[in-house]
Amino acid sequence: TCIQFNPVDDRYFISGSLDAKVRIWSIPDRQVVDWIDLHEMVTAACYTPDGQGALVGSYKGSCHLYNTSENKLQQKSQINLQNKKKKSNHKKITGFQVIS
Repeated sequence: TCIQFNPVDDRYFISGSLDAKVRIWSIPDRQVVDWIDLHEMVTAACYTPDGQGALVGSYKGSCHLYNTSENKLQQKSQINLQNKKKKSNHKKITGFQVIS
């Protein structure tokens, strides 16, 4: 559902998918170098401008911050977003914009 190249090392990219997995891929090695199971559909993923972190959003509205140094996913924090409209169940995160 989402992909972004590492902004400081374009040999790697992060992806999120319907199978609830977040993966860091190595292009030269043609393989996944690390992954985590979010246990819910991943709908958004992006690197921080320095390439040392990543934000991951889910269909259910959870937002996760990861340390991605050495191309490993280490969770730092999590925020659960809630929609202010009580009649609506739509909480999914569809994208991120990181301003440096």
